[in-house]
Amino acid sequence: MNHIAYYLRDIYFNKKSGLLRFTHGSINKNLFFQNSNLIFAKTNQPEEKLGEVLYKLGKISKEVYSKIDLYIKPGEKLEDSLINQGLISKRDLYDSWVYQMREIALNIFPLFKGKFKFEPLEAFQEQGIESIISIPLLIEDGVRGMKYHPALKEFLEKKILSRKRKGHLYLLKKEEKDILNLIDGKTSTEDILDSTGYNPEFFWKSLYLLYCLNFVEFAFKERAVEEIVEKFKEAPPKEEEKVEEIRAASPEEKEEEEVKEIKEPPKEKEVKVEEPLPDEKEEEKVEEVKEPPPVEEKEEPEIVLSEEDKERLGEVEAWADKLPSLDYYQIFNVSRGASEGEIKKIYFDMARKYHPDSFERDLPPELRKKIEDVFDQITKAYETLTDKEKREEYDESTELPEEEEEEDLVKKANIRFRQGKTLYNRARYDDAVILLEEAVRLRQDKGSFFLLLALTEAKIPSLEKKAEQDFLKAIELESWNPECYIGLGLFYKQQGFKARAKKQFNKALDIDPLSTIARKELDELSGKEDKKIGKGLFSFVQKKRKK
Repeated sequence: MNHIAYYLRDIYFNKKSGLLRFTHGSINKNLFFQNSNLIFAKTNQPEEKLGEVLYKLGKISKEVYSKIDLYIKPGEKLEDSLINQGLISKRDLYDSWVYQMREIALNIFPLFKGKFKFEPLEAFQEQGIESIISIPLLIEDGVRGMKYHPALKEFLEKKILSRKRKGHLYLLKKEEKDILNLIDGKTSTEDILDSTGYNPEFFWKSLYLLYCLNFVEFAFKERAVEEIVEKFKEAPPKEEEKVEEIRAASPEEKEEEEVKEIKEPPKEKEVKVEEPLPDEKEEEKVEEVKEPPPVEEKEEPEIVLSEEDKERLGEVEAWADKLPSLDYYQIFNVSRGASEGEIKKIYFDMARKYHPDSFERDLPPELRKKIEDVFDQITKAYETLTDKEKREEYDESTELPEEEEEEDLVKKANIRFRQGKTLYNRARYDDAVILLEEAVRLRQDKGSFFLLLALTEAKIPSLEKKAEQDFLKAIELESWNPECYIGLGLFYKQQGFKARAKKQFNKALDIDPLSTIARKELDELSGKEDKKIGKGLFSFVQKKRKK
């Protein structure tokens, strides 16, 4: 199959690293993968260039965009020149990079006549970006967004498919799940289509999506009829086997056979039926009247749930109580201006926790129905907010006053910050990052929010690059706050950059000469007595002590 989704399936599920080259006419694109993750992309298409993306996303003004070549300094990349001149922030650049990579890849999906070449590579030069792009989501968006192409039918027709895996079920719509349930490893794809009555174009696209998401695989490799015929030709006939000549019978022969069948009907064997004796008849009646022995009722095995499942079921109960009072945006805890990507990310996190397939099948019917009702409502909200027309209709019917909405956003941001802080203090850094990311998205003017996010990211090796960006954002917003400089100094010290660390501690002392933390860190870096600093370096993450 000559299509990008086919290659993405192989790269993701086989955890490959390398370069996927794509060419089609004048189009040239390179996608770089590290351990099955898309980490970088290059393109020669003007509409996918970084400057175009920055303008499209509103990160730079029309005036800057029209003269963008003038802002590029010799020997510098465009992004470095724009950042150094204060035209964009590092966060704007990061968001634009992620968007650009998705667009470069998604725009390949409608093309079926290009050339692909995958070159395995073990490592890449540092690209300066930590990818957060989900390949399964990329496949889902790409296949659903592209138009039907006859190549899909050619690839899948006359095949027998078998089901393979259960992961990522939350990506599928109801009709796609219905098609998946019809795949049994015996029935051909054409027979499945005939039994469903679905539109053929929708059916072949859905089937291709199931294949690319690794839900199904070919039950066996089909060989061409010519190959089978050739094998029979090569194999010599065995002497012991008699070959019976098959020919068409003449009308006269057929008539004679029919007459013969009528003249000589098969003889039926006579069967003697012995009448039972009177005493035997009475015994039979007595036996008929006898009731069968009572069947012992087996006790239903007790369902043993893990602590995690108990917690999730408790959350489902809570959702069931509060869902009727929430609007669709409140379900995902986002603002009305939230992007489709933001909503998708939250929905998929929720789907992993609350999808009915993720719970035990032996749960009581009333509890299983509650799970299904909760997830159906969440899915309905997701489908509405990710469909442009439906979302516009919903917004018109549930519009809030602007002042009320702003107050709501501030409240949500503060709640997410407090929740993130609690998780940080419990050393649950992966969970804390999710909440703090949402807090800074809702309130981008709070330096303390970015500082705590950076401190949390610094605890996770894969997010260290992003941590530095968020420390700098915190300093940009609160240049008067010594804790921002101390945080960045500790980060540099952790990375082994002593000179940079000293510089930040000195800046903290310039603002607050009495800062004992900055002074102790400087003494330690200067080779003086090593004095360990206890917990609670930052005031906004210190737990309040009961008096």
